[in-house]
Parts: sequence; C-alpha cells; structure tokens
Amino acid sequence: MIFNWIFNLMIQVPGSSFQYILPFVAFNLHLMQVVFFHVIVIITSMGEQKRIGGYHYVIPFLLSFAVSLFFFSSLSFFPSHNDVFNFFIPYLFISVALYSVYYTYLMIRHLYDSYTKLMSEGRYEDWSKIKWLNYVLFFRILLLIAFIGLYSFTSYNNLLYALFIPVQHLILTYNLLQRNYVLKKTYLQINKILMPSGRIENDVQVSISEEKDNIIEVKEEATSILSQAQLDSYFRENKPFLDPDLKMDQIVKIFNTNRAYFSKFVNVAYGVNFSNYINLWRLRELDTLMEDPDHKEKDLQALITMAGFGSLRNYWRVKKKLEEKHKIDK
Repeated sequence: MIFNWIFNLMIQVPGSSFQYILPFVAFNLHLMQVVFFHVIVIITSMGEQKRIGGYHYVIPFLLSFAVSLFFFSSLSFFPSHNDVFNFFIPYLFISVALYSVYYTYLMIRHLYDSYTKLMSEGRYEDWSKIKWLNYVLFFRILLLIAFIGLYSFTSYNNLLYALFIPVQHLILTYNLLQRNYVLKKTYLQINKILMPSGRIENDVQVSISEEKDNIIEVKEEATSILSQAQLDSYFRENKPFLDPDLKMDQIVKIFNTNRAYFSKFVNVAYGVNFSNYINLWRLRELDTLMEDPDHKEKDLQALITMAGFGSLRNYWRVKKKLEEKHKIDK
C-alpha cells in the first residue's frame, strides 16, 4: 500500500522516471490482492491448518516477468517513455481489475463458508468475533466499484482511494489488535457427573480445544462414578467406537457402574442414546480419516469401515439422522 501511494505521487511529477518501475507496480498491484485474501483466510482459520495454494503467489510473479519482457523490449519502438507507459496502462488496468474481482469473490465465498460452518456447529460467539469482516468486504467492494467505474476520472478515483482504503485497513487493524479472530476451535460445555446414587449433577465448565495442553483439568468429587470429561477422554484416547460390535455393557464394565445409571447419564449429558453417542464419534473419526493424506487413495467404503461403521447403508442412515443436529469437535 505504501508503494502504491508513492507511485501515485510520482505520476504527478513531470519528467520522473517512474515508467521504469512499471513491472514492479504490476507485481505489487496483483500481489496485494493475494496477501489480503491470505489474511482473511488466517483470521477465519478456526484452528484448522488452512493454506492457500502456492500458485496464488507464483502467478503475480509470472505476470510481472511477462510485463518486464514486453516493457523493456518495447522502449526502442516508442518516441518517449511516456508513450510506453500510456500504452501499457490500459492492459494493466484490465489485469488488475480482473484480479481484484476474482479475489473479492474468493473472500466473500470464504467468509460465507466460515459463517455456514460456525452456524452449523452452534458457535455463535465465534461468529460474532469475526463478523466485522463483513464491513471490510463492504468497503473493498466499494473500492472495486470505484476502481472500475471511475477509471477515467483520476481525481475522483484518488479521492475514493483516500477514503475507502484507510477505512478498510483501520477496521482490519483495530479488530486484529482486539484479537477478534478465531484461531482455535474451542467449545465450552458443562461437565456433568454421575453420583453413586444415580443423581446427575453439573460440575465446572470445561474448555475443550484441539490442543490437548489447552484442556482444563476438572476437579471432580472423589465419590463420583463418571463424568463427561472422563467419558470423552476415554473415547478420544482409546477409540472403542472403532469396534462395529461395541456394546454398552463393555463400557459399563470399564467404569464400574450399572447399565441403567450409565444409559440415563449419556441421555442427560449428550441428549442422545448410547448408540448415537458412539455414532457421533464415528462420524468425527471419518472426517479425520478423509482429511488424512495417508488415506486419500481409499474409497468411502474402506474409510467408513475404518471409522467403525458396520456398512455403507448404516453410515448414510446415521449421517442423515445425526450430523446436522449433533456435532462433536474435531
């Protein structure tokens, strides 16, 4: 952005040699779109290792290289350097306009996907932290309209740049300083505990994130039989759900409780019966397997078997019934 402002100032100086840096200007204008999109991706990463393809950065370099070849090879064919500059500007404008439209579209789509994902998981608080990006994109769209629609009116164009660009970057910088972004996928839930009498009580809130080091240890009563934190930890570490024939009696025996108490505990704590609780973990495991590069060659039938589903038909039935209603953090 600083270089852009310097370039605009140099244009106003008669006899300046700014024409020679035209290839770098082309590179800068294209790269700005990529970097801004990359920032949006990072802000909305939600704890996932999101990366954008390297080609996003390679293409501006290749365009700049092509402009350099044409620019310097054409110097001898024009009466003055100004003529060379005036010849290339329309093509540069078209290229930058198309690039800006494309990356604005990618930003809007990416933000919409983030909104859909957060809403489907009930993470309303996380969405409230990043919905300010709507305003950033709003001013970006206004800037794009000004850039394309007022191309021939340089004075008005510069005035709108002076208005829209600072506002856009002020919103962005302020919210980054306020830490209004979602870099970790975190859930808060009440840790329910099962007492020897069969009574189910609420313990402290538990913060669960993708990093095990960030899981808060719960100080439970010594007399408690079982807690959500214990049950989830056991399923997360031992993965008993990978056995398609897993029965409730096997888990009841591990936690030394009775079937009636345990069944009631799962229903109250998770809002589903034991069978569906297991299937939720299998759906999560399947998502993990599908994202693993080591399993990219395997078909869906093989993956659902690895996740603990008995059959493809069983998987589709479970997916339709549970996936949209109940989510478990990855």
